[in-house]
Amino acid sequence: SIGSVITAIVENIIRKATSYFWWSDPLGCVLKLFFVCLHGCIMALTRFAVVSHAFTGEGFFDSSKRVFKVLKRNFVGGYVLSRVGVMVVRTGANALCMAIGLLAWFWIDEDNNWSTLSDVTEVFGGLLGFLGFVLLYLVLIRRPLLTIFLITLLMELISSSSLDEQIFAPIGGVFVSCVAAII
Repeated sequence: SIGSVITAIVENIIRKATSYFWWSDPLGCVLKLFFVCLHGCIMALTRFAVVSHAFTGEGFFDSSKRVFKVLKRNFVGGYVLSRVGVMVVRTGANALCMAIGLLAWFWIDEDNNWSTLSDVTEVFGGLLGFLGFVLLYLVLIRRPLLTIFLITLLMELISSSSLDEQIFAPIGGVFVSCVAAII
């Protein structure tokens, strides 16, 4: 009966931490913080165990024991390394997707004999407008499915517009970037 009481308490804690309105309950905020930290620690241990397994050729559990001993001494450095590694990979993926989108934009321009990429400051109303577009571009490729959905909704509006040439190539580049981000 003690085991069922402990199970009920744990299930209640998990339900509070994973509810949709966890932010409205102070205990839910603390539990969410705890679970996010626990998730980060488990992910770091798993990543390092897989790397250790790949380098040493030992079994996964033997590698996990070795990694746990190392991270017990150097936990903060290992956790920071894990987070930095994830950020570097995400930044590289975003840069690659953006480069692919700009190449698609260039190709659309060349294929249609347009010059929207070379006259980019005129298309977006100056350098500040272009920088705003680049920031929007990065936000949009971070959410590729939503962006593709919005592009398909806006295509009818864009195709009936007189700005068809100036808008089609950049939107085509964003679309290709989103497809690259999904792949």
